[in-house]
Amino acid sequence: MLRMRLRLVSGTARAALVVATVLALSVSGFPDDTAATIGMGGLVFQHMDHIRMNREDLYISPLRVRIHFEFVNESSAPITTIVAFPLPDINQEFLYNAMIGSIEKDPVNFVGFKTVVNGEPVALKVEQRAFAGTDGRDVTAELRRVGVPLNVGIVGFDLIHKLPKVKLATLKRERLIAEDGSADWSVSTKFWWRQTFEPGKTVVINQRYEPITGSYFDYTYDPNDDLRADACPSMGTRTALKELIAALPKCKTCQETAVFHTTDYVLTTGTNWDGPIGLFHLTLDKLRPKNILSTCWSGGLKQTSPTTFESTLWNYTPRKDLKILVVTAYPIPIP
Repeated sequence: MLRMRLRLVSGTARAALVVATVLALSVSGFPDDTAATIGMGGLVFQHMDHIRMNREDLYISPLRVRIHFEFVNESSAPITTIVAFPLPDINQEFLYNAMIGSIEKDPVNFVGFKTVVNGEPVALKVEQRAFAGTDGRDVTAELRRVGVPLNVGIVGFDLIHKLPKVKLATLKRERLIAEDGSADWSVSTKFWWRQTFEPGKTVVINQRYEPITGSYFDYTYDPNDDLRADACPSMGTRTALKELIAALPKCKTCQETAVFHTTDYVLTTGTNWDGPIGLFHLTLDKLRPKNILSTCWSGGLKQTSPTTFESTLWNYTPRKDLKILVVTAYPIPIP
């Protein structure tokens, strides 16, 4: 029987805030942790003292991520910082060879990222850079000189092939064009803004975006192969998948098909704030009652509606990132 897989997207949907004190533009050191200052080469990450994350409410589905943060400055003086939000790196060659879902056509804000602080929308600044080769050399300036958008895979690869021959030759000479004609570089995007935390006052930050959800399907599924091990599928999950497929309506020209949606979320940067997260509330939404949800989560999940599962933890220090698998099934025509 025909077996076919189509992977739509690969990547991690990062939704973790990182922060740093404001330093001079000439800073060139790269600290080990993850808070952002404007330094040589772009945003630099480091740990932030005195600002505590009192609360985080996180909602994740394959289509939407929403985060509610509450921060308190526990020092006796105001702290002005840069707060940064790193988007997942986008490999342009991968985009050329795979269909893409869950992203917008904006080559900069391709996940529709929005931030509101204390009820007011934030005008975000952006740092976007391109890197190529095994050594990860910065090729941002070269691409801008020839007039190519860094995230060219999002707006259309035909822009490369329409370049004048001289500029196209420059890209080839710099080894920025792969053998299949795709762009051979990756793009890093970070949003940031300056934020003042007054002593003893709560700063409320709300964010939302569309995660880069990966998808693949099988005409004939194998629960042992298709269920991601890093999403911790149980025997119950495997049984539920078999039952889901078996319950599909039969037709002579259709094939029962399992569709797997994978969404990742970076939790571990929550350790960059001062102390553990005071209250952490997680909501996972599988979108449809018959869908199957699987994830590695040691905090306990309680089903609160036909599609949602929730967990509440106090004084929580994240040690692992979240990997979420949502499986649906439906019959599709046999090609």
